[in-house]
Parts: sequence; structure tokens; C-alpha cells
Amino acid sequence: HVTYLLCCSRQKLTKDQNGLIWVYNLKDSAVSIIDPQAQTYKNLDKKGGLSDLTAFEMLEDDSKNIWITTYNGGADIINPASGKIKYLKRINGLTNDTLAAMAKDKNGQVWVADGNGQLNQIDINRGTIKKYNQLHGLRKNYTFNLAFDHKDRLWAGTVQGIALLDPGRGVSRFIDEKDGLAGN
Repeated sequence: HVTYLLCCSRQKLTKDQNGLIWVYNLKDSAVSIIDPQAQTYKNLDKKGGLSDLTAFEMLEDDSKNIWITTYNGGADIINPASGKIKYLKRINGLTNDTLAAMAKDKNGQVWVADGNGQLNQIDINRGTIKKYNQLHGLRKNYTFNLAFDHKDRLWAGTVQGIALLDPGRGVSRFIDEKDGLAGN
């Protein structure tokens, strides 16, 4: 049932330009693509081309592709019009195949956090990946959420606090309990 998919999944969902809702369906280990108008859905699972049984977050890029982060399969990039799936993994330049949070910046670049507190800045048009890690002031811990503010700074919600990265200036800062942030 559609109700189960929306109420009981703790994963993020996204609504694409065509009004379809993409959500990870824990019960079926699949991504469910829901058409709210027709009140129907179809599942996309590992047999159907997903790289892993567990998906975390979904995002639509500026080319209308749907990106899905996975537990151990990198990122799956789906072209809904053709149904073709591309795979972006560590062997293609990512920091890790265990990915979590995603966000898109004002230039259409996709940012992906891995399970070790590293960030991948993916420039789709140039086909490049810039990596950010502890050398850039990030801490080695799991990142749950990514979001950009009005100044195009990246906020990363982690297990230990919040990382704030200003990619344009190359500046980062970590905010935690010592700065007044509520503890876990």
C-alpha cells in the first residue's frame, strides 16, 4: 500500500518534475515510484538495476535524472525518460561506495556524503569529482543530512555535530556541544 511506503520508511523521498514521488520501500528493498494522480506505483529493485538492496536518499538533478545513494553500491543515476541507470562508484572517483546524504548547489553540482564524513562535489557537466575530507576541516563521522543556505554554504549534519563548508572560500568549521549545539 502507498500508505505503508510513506508512513513507515525513515528514508528521504523526492518528487520529480513529472510529479512522481520516489521513496525507498524498506519492506520490499526497492525504490517505489509513486504516481499520485493515478494512485499507482512501481518498484525498482536490485533485479531491476539498482546497485544495492538498501537506498538512502534521492535527488533530482538539473537534467531530470534521479540520483539514489546506497549502502554499498555507490550512487545510482536513473534517467526516468529512458529507464537507463548509470552507476557512480569508488572506482569512478567517489570517496566510498557507502553513501548517505545528498544536496544540489546553485550551480547544479551534486554533493554526496559518504559513511566516513567525506564529501564528494560532483560537477556533472565537466565530469569531475572534488573530494573534501579531514584535511579540509571535516571530521571522520557519519553524515545524515546535507543542505545549502542562501550564501551557498554547505551544512552537514553529522553524528558529532554540524560541519559548515564554504566551498567558494575554501573555509570550513565544525560546530558541536562546545559551541552551544545541543548534544546527542
